[in-house]
Formats: sequence, structure tokens, C-alpha cells
Amino acid sequence: MRQGEILSDLIETRMVSLNKDQAPQVDLVTHPFALILSQDCDLDLDFQARNSPETVSHPVDKLLPSILLCQATSATDLRSHLSDSQIWKQITQNKNERYQHLRSVPAQMDALGTGISDLGADFKRHFAISTEHVYLQLQGPAKRRSRLQSPYVEHLSSRFAYYLSRVALPEEHFVRKA
Repeated sequence: MRQGEILSDLIETRMVSLNKDQAPQVDLVTHPFALILSQDCDLDLDFQARNSPETVSHPVDKLLPSILLCQATSATDLRSHLSDSQIWKQITQNKNERYQHLRSVPAQMDALGTGISDLGADFKRHFAISTEHVYLQLQGPAKRRSRLQSPYVEHLSSRFAYYLSRVALPEEHFVRKA
């Protein structure tokens, strides 16, 4: 797997109830599309450790416990949830810190050969799935579809890092003079 890769039909297990009187409840959430945000170097070291014939036990420092992903939806669907057309314009130009707009993937660049329409990734909708679970799903319902090329993958990475590192500011930022 690679950073900036688009996966389809990935299933996320979400804990929805942690009540001391009940057994934990879970929801299975199918993501029509998800973007891999984990770094290439971590993904590669993990893959090598899992697939190296000379190691019987995996080197713990090389294994990646989970893969960081971001939910992506069709751009049409994302736009329908926005009330301000000015925000949509910023999103399509990748000038809104919360969203990443991805142009359509032509059929010849899609592993399934069907193509993918424009997508919108919402950085607020990031999640992690155990690495073993992602590999298992890729043998079944989930599919590797396409991936961003350089410099777009680096752009995605830096924008996501910026979103996570932003400083939360209160609405009122002036102090009344005493």
C-alpha cells in the first residue's frame, strides 16, 4: 500500500456503546472511498517485515499497528452538504484547510477499469484500521483503485499535517482593557 492510494469498499469497525452494564456494541461502516494517509516509509517497512522469508517473527519496531485513512466521498455528495458556494470554490481549489479535492480518475488509471468521479476528502473524517484488517479486506471486499502521483501525494500529506497541527482559536480574540 502507498500513501495517497485510493481504496474502495473498506469496512471500518466503530465502537458505538461502551456501557458498563452491556457488552460493547459495534457498527460496521463501509467507506465507498478512503485515502491512505500513513507515510510510505512506514507502510514499506511494515510490508517488508510481514513478507520477509528470513524472519519468522516480525520485528516489532518495523510493524505498523494501524493504517491512517481519510474518508472520501463523491464531490457531488460533499457539495450537497455545504450551504455556502464560496466554501465549495475554495475546496475545488484546495484552499480550504479541512478538505482535499481530487479530480476524477480516468478508467485507464483505475485498477477496476471503471474510473472514479471527482472526490472530496474531509480531514475531519480520518480514522485508523489495524494493518492486518486492511490486508485481509484487500483480499475480499475492499479494492485498491488508484494512487496520487508526486507532487500531489506530498501536497495531500502536507495539507493533512497542517490540518492536524492547526491552533484552536477562541472566537473572541481581543481582551478588554482594564
